[in-house]
Amino acid sequence: SAVVGDGSFSAYWSKDDALIVTDMQSSANFTLTSGQGSINGRFVGSFESGKSTLYAAYPATAVSLVQNKLSYNIPITQSYTPVLNTNVEDKIVMFGSSTDRENFTMTNAAATICFDITLPAEEVIKSVTMTTQGVGIAGRSSLTISDSFVAAADSDILTLNYLNKPKGSTSGGWATIAPVNFKSATGSVL
Repeated sequence: SAVVGDGSFSAYWSKDDALIVTDMQSSANFTLTSGQGSINGRFVGSFESGKSTLYAAYPATAVSLVQNKLSYNIPITQSYTPVLNTNVEDKIVMFGSSTDRENFTMTNAAATICFDITLPAEEVIKSVTMTTQGVGIAGRSSLTISDSFVAAADSDILTLNYLNKPKGSTSGGWATIAPVNFKSATGSVL
């Protein structure tokens, strides 16, 4: 079984969800059998391993095992969504570990941010681009499985396109980025 959420953000399992279970040498896909619409899901599949710790990663269609790292992609160009998308298939990559070989608590391997921009009623935003100085926030990403779960991404640019966004005074929009700490000029973490 797999539970999603860290107390501040939870996704809900969808009908066709599947995750990968791995011992970092081989892996197998497991598909959701119950828990649709819930943070608790039961998955079925078969995996043989002599290792005491197993890892799970979601979604199975977007995560691969490369040189003992979980590899995934956070799109460099993303499309506007008015609310945080509950279809985690295209927004959130998650991972978890289990020492009892049955129960996994999934943790986000990406962060979500919201651009909340106020405009005069007749103006429209075409896109928002976020650039960091040498800190990977999108693109091909990898997760080193260890006690600290170190994440990395290869692009320091992310663009959120506001396609088909109606004119209005507030233009919020959610985007997914690799987990990084941003510091303001005063040194506090944003």
